[in-house]
Amino acid sequence: MSDADTFIDACKNGRIDKINQMLEDDASLIDSRADDKIPAIIHATCADMIDVVDLLIARGADIEAKDTEYLATAVGFAAWFGRAEVAALLVERGADVDGLGEDPSPLALALDGADGKLTGEGSPGTKEDHAAIVVLLQSRNAKVIGRIKDEDSQPPT
Repeated sequence: MSDADTFIDACKNGRIDKINQMLEDDASLIDSRADDKIPAIIHATCADMIDVVDLLIARGADIEAKDTEYLATAVGFAAWFGRAEVAALLVERGADVDGLGEDPSPLALALDGADGKLTGEGSPGTKEDHAAIVVLLQSRNAKVIGRIKDEDSQPPT
């Protein structure tokens, strides 16, 4: 296992001591990506490891780092996964509420989650968690870009 893989694993599992030790040995690991090309801060966000996300930001992680498949930031992943506390931390620490122009935007994802549309897509977040993210993002004037369409919705005639 590479150092990047070990670091990402520590981030996903909340191993603060291991993360600190690895960063002391190699500070460049802060923005490392494993084979899946997803930054450590996004892995920690998806795993709901708020203490790890906080540590990574404090140690200089790129809060706006995007994955290579969806081109989404940690705020976008927090919105999709329904990680309300992590989303609040990211926004408090200066993350762009619109995910630097993501489509769908974090607010659109949170709205879809609050409507229950992400449950069928595999999101572990509850409607309540998504609704909390909606309130957070709306309070910061986030934009709605893109929404999941209802399967039975028809275009207007």
